[in-house]
Amino acid sequence: MRGFYVNYKVPELQEAIKSISAYDRKTAAGIEHVVYNSTKTICAGAKKLVSVESGDLKKHISFRFNKLSITGTIAAKRPHAHLVEFGASAATEVPKRKKALTVSGKTLGPLMPGQTHFAAKANIPKRRAKPYMEPPYKDEAPKMVNELKKVIKKP
Repeated sequence: MRGFYVNYKVPELQEAIKSISAYDRKTAAGIEHVVYNSTKTICAGAKKLVSVESGDLKKHISFRFNKLSITGTIAAKRPHAHLVEFGASAATEVPKRKKALTVSGKTLGPLMPGQTHFAAKANIPKRRAKPYMEPPYKDEAPKMVNELKKVIKKP
């Protein structure tokens, strides 16, 4: 299944992960805990901010945590997820294999049972960006860095 993945770099985190073998078990576990909690917080923030029409995109925002590489991944596994986050310019859709597009009744008025509208093309309006991944990340990144500094500096 296609999805929308965001990979943000946090230099302080990458530096801590590179030198994790130099830390004792307690500190390494603390780093894992901070990354896990931050990933979970960003995912929860994305679910709060996402534009909800049918709720389908919100249901498919999830996170994973990899203990081996100490990385968190937040994914929105819907084909339109990136269009919501970044927006899209206006477009015109024309049929590729057929002579006409089948158009739903919502755009051309009500359809009676058994009726179908056909069109030679469909104009899709510009859609503005409604970011739901970046704002929670920007809120959480400084907190994560501060927590990492606290964990690493503990004796």
